[in-house]
Amino acid sequence: MVGETILVDGPLPYNKPYVFPIRAQDAYQTAFGHSNLHDCIPLQDALDSCFSIALSNLNSFGLGSIVSEKGSMSVSELRTGLLHLEHNKGTNPPQKLDLLQIPAEIFNFATMLIQNQETISGVNSVARGNVPHQMSGTAMALVANQALTFSSGVQHSLNTLLEHVGSSLIELLQTFATVPRVAQIVGKTKKSYMKQFKCDDLKGISRVVVESTNALTKTTAGKVEIANNLLQSKLITTPEQYIQVVTTGTLEPLTEFDNAQNMLIRLENEQLTEGKPQQVVAIDLHELHVREHSVVLANPDVRNNPQVLQVTLDHIQQHINQAKSTDPALMFMLKQQPLPQAPPQAPQQNPALQTPQPQTMAEAKTPDMPTIAGTQTKFNPQGPQG
Repeated sequence: MVGETILVDGPLPYNKPYVFPIRAQDAYQTAFGHSNLHDCIPLQDALDSCFSIALSNLNSFGLGSIVSEKGSMSVSELRTGLLHLEHNKGTNPPQKLDLLQIPAEIFNFATMLIQNQETISGVNSVARGNVPHQMSGTAMALVANQALTFSSGVQHSLNTLLEHVGSSLIELLQTFATVPRVAQIVGKTKKSYMKQFKCDDLKGISRVVVESTNALTKTTAGKVEIANNLLQSKLITTPEQYIQVVTTGTLEPLTEFDNAQNMLIRLENEQLTEGKPQQVVAIDLHELHVREHSVVLANPDVRNNPQVLQVTLDHIQQHINQAKSTDPALMFMLKQQPLPQAPPQAPQQNPALQTPQPQTMAEAKTPDMPTIAGTQTKFNPQGPQG
């Protein structure tokens, strides 16, 4: 409706009115929200009064005054705004009256008001960028994390709002997306690609869920502290990785290898649960793969499925065989422990084909001749007998 003109008059075409609130807290017995900053309004009014007193005093008496005998100086020689006082010759000038001095209690009270506002709002000096010089990096990361944790009510309300908006968007597309649409989505391995969809393709989606990550990893101080811990643990191997974390605050270079391996394992587990064989290569982290692939077998439904069970067991056995046959130098480069090789077993011979042990000294010194046609001849040093 625009002014007095009704544009649409009829039933609501949607399932519900898509209006969602965001608030830190609910006001009791009202439909309105409540924020911690509302409690800071009286403190801010008192702080403004302290600053007004100081500024009024500086504005009124900040320029000062000059005292001189009559006729000793010209008023035109003074700067604009200065006060010139004259007294008769031979008389005492007025005594000092310091009106510029501001009582220290005003500033002390203002400091107390600021501290109380930090406590009520949860926004400390570190979160505002006023970092004390005597505070260590670990302490700053903890204080910044406390500020983010204190605002968990707002964060929870924001996540709820995002869930409602996402779920409502899915509902609208399920109802009105009769014409094919194109959207950019992210696949299972974080690969983005374009996909065409219609309302029928979204029938299996009921709601959208939003999860929050660790608040410490969202602050630069927290990321630097994490990088220092990784450096002490020797998980940072190059100076470029540490510099990138300090300058940009991103942790992706430190976790790229591990994230890629974990995503590969998850993708393989999804394929194994569908009964699809997976390829094993020498550079795989075989110990990690075997441990994580065993999660697939922890499902009773998988164990009752002969195809999935056999494919998973075969894939795990391929990792074991590959770990035994991989070059130890490659295993060392990948920071893996080579599996111990089984000692070779001596081939067992048929007792009928074994060479008999010599019984006499003459037989022990007589070399054997090759066997011909199943018989064995020996060398006779005395020559042929008649």
